[in-house]
Amino acid sequence: MPASTLLLPLQLFLAAGWMRAGIEKVIEPDWWSGTALEAFLSAQDGQVLPLFVPFVDYVVAPWTVGVAWFVMIAQLAVAFCLGLGRFLRPALWTGVLLNVTFVMSGRVDPSAFYLVMEMSLLFALARPTSRRFAMRRATLWSLAAVPFVPFVTTLHPAEVIHDPAMMMITLCSIAAITTIVRSVDRERLGPLALPLWQAPTDAAEPTPVPHGRGQTFDRDARRY
Repeated sequence: MPASTLLLPLQLFLAAGWMRAGIEKVIEPDWWSGTALEAFLSAQDGQVLPLFVPFVDYVVAPWTVGVAWFVMIAQLAVAFCLGLGRFLRPALWTGVLLNVTFVMSGRVDPSAFYLVMEMSLLFALARPTSRRFAMRRATLWSLAAVPFVPFVTTLHPAEVIHDPAMMMITLCSIAAITTIVRSVDRERLGPLALPLWQAPTDAAEPTPVPHGRGQTFDRDARRY
């Protein structure tokens, strides 16, 4: 069974999850006015990662109506794209952006799990790269985890899942390891996805077409 088919349940689950989240906000009047977002920020006060506090204070808080509208539209757009199998990379990266924002705001669950699924699909869509290039990417992912280290508050197994900094470190580490593994095994893996709906098919052989006396014209190669 093609790998792209095996990943289809993840794609559909994410589509349903984003659709639910978007519709939940659309039918809630307080989201249209920005009141719900203000309430969310108040509830998360003290839980936002210190790295993210300036963004919340100077970008989100003064523009709650615009940000609330952006979140609603983005969630529905991601849901439609994933459900229809169109513009998958932009949709997945938009989902990653939203989920990272939620995690850094202190709301880890369920965003951390969405991020793992979105990253899995993005790696499936990615073309295999050379080991040298993959090592550079893996290094960048590892460096991205470093700023979160001072803000880890617990390593207790029962609480670590709720620690935003620890979740960001874990996700960056998973991305770094997956990048290296894909480069090592690139010949066997190959590109896993066209759209995820479709199994890869063998390229069709060029069809010779009669063209003049004693000649054939290769329609694909455009040469005699």
